[in-house]
Amino acid sequence: MAYDNAVSALGKICQFHRDSIDSTQIIPAWLSCLPIKGDLIEAKVVHELLCSMVERSDMELLGPNNQYVPKIVSVFA
Repeated sequence: MAYDNAVSALGKICQFHRDSIDSTQIIPAWLSCLPIKGDLIEAKVVHELLCSMVERSDMELLGPNNQYVPKIVSVFA
């Protein structure tokens, strides 16, 4: 559970405090921690954050040349 909460907190930092982090390093690290399966409450929060970032075509999330799209699709699958 602590791991899931930490992943959720990192996602919130990526979403709401982007200017305070090196998003080109942190967002791929956060994405590599997904999907969350242990804590269903945090999983819902994290996956909603991911959906929000995808909906706005977040360039750091999608990666250079959309290289993270396969990982994003696997999280949703």
